[in-house]
Order: sequence, then structure tokens, then C-alpha cells
Amino acid sequence: METGKKNHKRLLFSVITFVIAFGLAFFVTTKLMSGNSVMAQAKAEIESVNKKCPMKIDEMTRLDSVTLSEKTVNYHYVILKLKDSLPQDMSPAMTEIKAKAQDNLDQNPKMGVIRNNQFSLKYIYKDKVGEPLFDFTLQPKK
Repeated sequence: METGKKNHKRLLFSVITFVIAFGLAFFVTTKLMSGNSVMAQAKAEIESVNKKCPMKIDEMTRLDSVTLSEKTVNYHYVILKLKDSLPQDMSPAMTEIKAKAQDNLDQNPKMGVIRNNQFSLKYIYKDKVGEPLFDFTLQPKK
């Protein structure tokens, strides 16, 4: 049981750290690009990130790709374990990850591009064989 708690905490920390760091990097870079529309900037940044994918985030998490549909940035992650080896109830981890990511989106000045342009952020997690684990979408709060 103790190992499960350690894995849960490690997963939670890893995901929260990446959500914040990647969101910041994506939109800071987008903001620094000038002379293009916001959508063109977003597409260019996504293309740049996808050239680096798959990208190992930590020992348990990999970013496979980023896509853009309308004004939603979709982050496609893989947890490098089988679904059966993870806690059955992922909702506590998802709730905490989502709350921290939403707080970052709403409070961090560097996320202003997202807020001002009403982008949504969707995080999609699967296990290492492609079984869905969880997903959530964040909207900027005004």
C-alpha cells in the first residue's frame, strides 16, 4: 500500500510540474513571436513541440504530441505504466492536478495570452498501451 502512495505522489508531482512548465513555455514562446495571428503563433509553436515528441517528462510520464483544434490545445500524455498497476481511483490525483493547473492558468501572468484569447487546454492521459486513464479541459476564468 505504501508503494502505491509513493507512486501516486510521484505521478501527481510529475504531472503538476509538467502542466505548469509546459503551459508556460508554450505561451511565453507564442507571445514572443510577433507579426503573426495568435492562431498562427500557436500552430507554429505546436509544430515545434511536436518535432521534439515523444518527450520524456519524468520516469513515469511522456508527452507524445500536442494538437490544436479550434482554440483548444490538446496535450497527449502517456503514463509509462499499465492501467492495472496504477491506483484504481485516479480521481483524487486528477482533481488535484486539475486544481493546480487551473490556478496556474488563472493566476500566472505568463498565461495571459491564453486568458486574453480564450484558449482551452485539454490534457489527455493514457497508459503505456493506449488505454485511457483520464482527461480534463481547462477554461480561463475571468
